[in-house]
Amino acid sequence: MVRHMSLFRMSPVPKNGKTTEENIASLKEQLTLLPEKEPSILGCRVLVGVDSPPDSSEDDPVVFTQLAHQLDFKNHEDVVAYQDSHTYKEILEFAKDMVDKVVAIDFEI
Repeated sequence: MVRHMSLFRMSPVPKNGKTTEENIASLKEQLTLLPEKEPSILGCRVLVGVDSPPDSSEDDPVVFTQLAHQLDFKNHEDVVAYQDSHTYKEILEFAKDMVDKVVAIDFEI
């Protein structure tokens, strides 16, 4: 099994005109719905941070995030197929005006 983890740093001044808190709630809801849209997803968790990240520059070695997303897949091929899917492209489009940075990692479990 392969776990895909994405860590989201939300924009402090979102381009969509909503507050960061509204965007976190909205993105969490959309990420939670992904298994209904993508049958290759075997498991899904969305975790919201307990505090706002400190101010940090792009050069900082640590990326502080406000939202973590965990997806489980049967194998690496399913992860790659998901990243090429319409569902994945839709979530990227949905999040683009509210997220500053995303860091992702895949690993076997």
